[in-house]
Amino acid sequence: MCIKHQLRRSFTSIATAASEFPSLSSSTYTNYLHYPRLLSSCKHLNPLLQIHAQIIVSGFKHHHSITHLINLYSLFHKCDLARSVFDSTPNPSRILWNSMIRAYTRSKQYNEALEMYYCMVEKGGLERDVFIGAGLVDMYSKMGDLKRAREVFDKMPKRDVVAWNAMIAGLSQSEDPYVARRVFDQMVDQDDVSWGTMMAGYAHNGCFVEVLELFDKMKLGNVTWNVIIAAYMQNGHAKEAISSFHQMRLENFHPNSVTFVSVLPAAAYLAAFREGMAFHACIIQMGFLSNTLVGNSLIDMYAKCGQLDYSEKLFNEMDHKDTVSWNAMLSGYAVHGHGDRAIALFSLMQESQVQIDSVSFVSVLSACRHAGLVEEGRKIFHSMSDKYHIKPDLEHYACMVDLLGRAGLFDETLGFIKVMPVEPDAGVWGALLGSCRMHSNVKLGEVALDHLVKLEPRNPAHFVVLSSIYAQSGRWADAGKARSKMNDLGLKKTPGCSWVELKNKVHAFRVGDKSHPQLESMHLLWNTLLEKMEKIGYVPDRSCVLQNVEEEDKEMFLYSHSERLAITFALLNTPPGSTIQIVKNLRVCADCHTTTKFISKITTRRIIVRDATRFHHFEDGICSCNDYW
Repeated sequence: MCIKHQLRRSFTSIATAASEFPSLSSSTYTNYLHYPRLLSSCKHLNPLLQIHAQIIVSGFKHHHSITHLINLYSLFHKCDLARSVFDSTPNPSRILWNSMIRAYTRSKQYNEALEMYYCMVEKGGLERDVFIGAGLVDMYSKMGDLKRAREVFDKMPKRDVVAWNAMIAGLSQSEDPYVARRVFDQMVDQDDVSWGTMMAGYAHNGCFVEVLELFDKMKLGNVTWNVIIAAYMQNGHAKEAISSFHQMRLENFHPNSVTFVSVLPAAAYLAAFREGMAFHACIIQMGFLSNTLVGNSLIDMYAKCGQLDYSEKLFNEMDHKDTVSWNAMLSGYAVHGHGDRAIALFSLMQESQVQIDSVSFVSVLSACRHAGLVEEGRKIFHSMSDKYHIKPDLEHYACMVDLLGRAGLFDETLGFIKVMPVEPDAGVWGALLGSCRMHSNVKLGEVALDHLVKLEPRNPAHFVVLSSIYAQSGRWADAGKARSKMNDLGLKKTPGCSWVELKNKVHAFRVGDKSHPQLESMHLLWNTLLEKMEKIGYVPDRSCVLQNVEEEDKEMFLYSHSERLAITFALLNTPPGSTIQIVKNLRVCADCHTTTKFISKITTRRIIVRDATRFHHFEDGICSCNDYW
């Protein structure tokens, strides 16, 4: 789109805003001192457009207000409006140039940001400026053009720490981190950011031993603690991330907003609700609740801890919501199976003129697939390109395959896959295989597995799913062959593990676990529950056991599934009537799903189970998923 057309469209938006909000008449704000204060208080786009319109009408162009406008438009990812402000300003200062460059960078429009850099250098003669050089290094690194980043870096007459850090970040994120380490070791004066950047680079590449090596060598500071917490979390060590946070506090280091953004996902992963609440209290005490990034992390944490009402309260009370805030809430509705609420929020997002991105569509499409909202999902998917001009990627296609397949629309699903403009990946074929399990479609499941074996030959989960489909169809010989094939390849099924948080301690159980000190009491309780369940109609679903064992042994194996152990443990150790919340690393099997419904009815307990894909809320013998998962 040409600049003139962008400007015309931008000023049309501003003029429309002025006409729609007559309460801000030009006579009201004639004092130029009002504008910076008013702009600083803007939390939404429409009031910002309104104030901008009044600035234009008044002819006021003080540089502080212009800078405010550019920065605020960039926060709303409205770079076209920010650029219209910049281009209408005669002789922009260096501060304005940098504000516009940051606006493009914040929106990941790196080519436009680089264009601004070169234009700035050409007009201002700043080619020898260290800050400009460091910015170019950073920009090229973020674009993945490390060759150019290195050329600029090597030609800089004076390399400051910003340039060094940008070069290390680019190399460690995009190439072998050991190349970045050689650059790091050449630095004369490494600051906290240098160490943190290098450690983050190692963590990004899974080099956790090297992270700890650096951690031991350096003088500890906030940046270091933040990196080590994030590194633990990135490598799947959530408990260690939380322990590091507490150790940081014990050593009298004060967490900042980055610390909380790093540690809250650990509480979310473990569904450690009480730990998350303690973090929330600390955030309030230290004054970070107004930080949008922290608020977004809290919304996500509470949703993943099964406390969706807390997420909603935080979302509704946020002063400044960005796109990530809305996406976090959409994702929360999706994993809890609230498709209608997700669609309603998505509609409100559109009305509020919040920028909708590709993640927004992944979240709302996921909500549709979990709730079986086929027609709504179709409309939303087509609106991506038709209305928002966003090109669907493989994740969006996988959502649609899952949505259509779950509904049993296999002809449409296959047709959809055939016309995809990109080659289907494991996510797409995996979604189809999962749908085949839901409907016991053996023939199509075999087709999906053929593709998955080529794409992910070392993933045992695909063979397990096909075995399950065979078992559901009574084809036990084929189920055994699928398992044998998996064994021949040296692949092992990921063992089921469930955990429950009680009294600030996480108790974990593996399938067939016999090590727990309360095991005898748990077995006695289970036998009592089983007797009551059988009296009201429970019949074990032996197809959920894929081992080649006798029928009686299959039932015993079912009874040792990890979530049943976790539930019986929780029943023994919590007051009657209280809610039980379990987390499982795999998808809940059909028999465990049925069992949990019976237990919720017999014990009059509300049981919340978060499995690998979604939440199940069991109450009075009914699950919130309506047996659609």
